[in-house]
Amino acid sequence: MKKLLVIMLACFLLIGQTLLSGGADYNDLAKRTLLYDGGSIYFNALSGVNIYNYTNKPFAEQIPAEREIAAKIYSLHLAVEEEMNAVLNEQDTNPEELPITLEVIAIGEDVTYIYSLKEGEDPVVYLIESNIRTVSEAEGISPDLRVYERSYYYDDHFHPDSGIFGITGVTRTSDTKDITGCPGPCTITPGHDFTDGLGVRLPITQSGTVLSFSVVTSADDTITPIDGKNQLLAGGACFLYAGFNSIVPGVGEITTDMGLIYQKMYETDTYAWKPLYLVKCGKSEIAGPANVEGQAFSRNGYIPGETVEIEIRIDPVANNADMDRVSLRTAGYAFHETSSGAGGITYLVQLCYSDFSIIKTPHDWRLLATSVIPNNNGSGIACTFASGDFQNILLDGAPPVFNQTVCNYGYAESRGGGDYFLQVCKGLGNIKPRELLQ
Repeated sequence: MKKLLVIMLACFLLIGQTLLSGGADYNDLAKRTLLYDGGSIYFNALSGVNIYNYTNKPFAEQIPAEREIAAKIYSLHLAVEEEMNAVLNEQDTNPEELPITLEVIAIGEDVTYIYSLKEGEDPVVYLIESNIRTVSEAEGISPDLRVYERSYYYDDHFHPDSGIFGITGVTRTSDTKDITGCPGPCTITPGHDFTDGLGVRLPITQSGTVLSFSVVTSADDTITPIDGKNQLLAGGACFLYAGFNSIVPGVGEITTDMGLIYQKMYETDTYAWKPLYLVKCGKSEIAGPANVEGQAFSRNGYIPGETVEIEIRIDPVANNADMDRVSLRTAGYAFHETSSGAGGITYLVQLCYSDFSIIKTPHDWRLLATSVIPNNNGSGIACTFASGDFQNILLDGAPPVFNQTVCNYGYAESRGGGDYFLQVCKGLGNIKPRELLQ
């Protein structure tokens, strides 16, 4: 299996050295080639790639960007190759030797590129409109969720906007068994500044450019926010994530929230932990793709209760000394081989990134477990639960120094060796498991 993948990727590189001439139909969404130089030459490096255009831009608007599109997709191919080599060479990675799925997402100013490679199949590239909003557009919506009100995604169909999340209240059933309580005593820190929902924040006192860790996620006992009438709160979600603050000269403050969000897989009743990429930079907010109901990663996600590897990093952009790249990498066992819900369990690696002006001294790194509902400080949440066992926490390759935790119905426990268990918990006792709240 591994030998086949290496051969396949090597063939893509060899094909990429050839240019051919001919014509093309840009109205075909399943293009296997991209026009190059006004239509007289093909960029044949992409001849084995299915390319889907979900930007809804007319043909005339595509022509000026053909060279840029071809170069971007080829750079994503190289990134996928690098990720594949890393997975194949890392010891103790994918011990079950399940099929590997790789996805690299590049968020641009107008267009987001998604390059997806499912083992044994041709790569697929999706072009979608970028999920970017201004602060004024997002005003009044919870900072952790407001970007997902804009809803473009790249499964089998293009989905227009249709409001934030689209979740309606669901009453839990009576034929259930009880959860006895939280694994730890969730508390409220006196004078805390935890304003965005409920949870716990574990601050790091050092600056750095790369934060990496693994997290064992809570399983089916995870409970998204519920109100006092035992109904799911619209737009509510649980998060296990990290981030940093910094300054972008000439733009303003940059704040990142990156990690995992607990949501249903689109058009199913199955919950998963999905990659979350969210950056507030000056007056703009940049997020990874979301579908029509604001759900990240469409019909796929990481299996609850399993380990997910997470890395957040800041790197200089190649050939551009004025730009930095902010990347989120997640890896672990997912329900499906594709974002549209096809195939069985896979080892999924997703890399999502966007480029910014030079970022100065990233600081205020932190790890969090939170539950949030839009436009609320958490006071509307009667019941919720999520936890993460954060392990192998490294900042720039070394164990960091932590500060005192801040809690609002949160709990933190040092497990030794720099590992921490973080939990958000409220209203348990006679509350039912998450999967039975349907």
